[in-house]
Amino acid sequence: MNIQPLDIVLHMINIVVLYVLLRALLYNPVRKFMQARTDSMQSRLDEASRMQEEGKRLQEEYQNQFALAEAKAAELLEERTRQAEETAARITRNAQEQAEEQLRQMGEHIRQQQRDALVSQEAQIANMALALTRELLQREVNPEDQQAAIDAFFSKVS
Repeated sequence: MNIQPLDIVLHMINIVVLYVLLRALLYNPVRKFMQARTDSMQSRLDEASRMQEEGKRLQEEYQNQFALAEAKAAELLEERTRQAEETAARITRNAQEQAEEQLRQMGEHIRQQQRDALVSQEAQIANMALALTRELLQREVNPEDQQAAIDAFFSKVS
């Protein structure tokens, strides 16, 4: 086999031309495509990371709002319970005052009935004493004598 320097040079030129052509036609477009693909993936990863951080922030915000809502609900429940207790106490107090007023009125009514009965009994006793005195004295008694006799009788009875 015979190797000629011209063949070696031609093969080297062919290799260099082929390298330049392949680099221009294949390597640069593939490299650009791969770089674009890498950039696209990186931007998607960045977007996903940003969305994950946004999700965490929203989750914290919702947890804070939920905690505030729970606190407000507990406060509202406490306020309503306090109002219900105050209302119950007021109703109880009013009912007790009404009961006391009714007892007072009933006591006053009973005392009035006792006074009326006492006056009625005094009048009956006075009439009986006056009738008895008339029979004993067999005479008519004037109103002044009658009042004096009644007063004397009651002072003795008391």
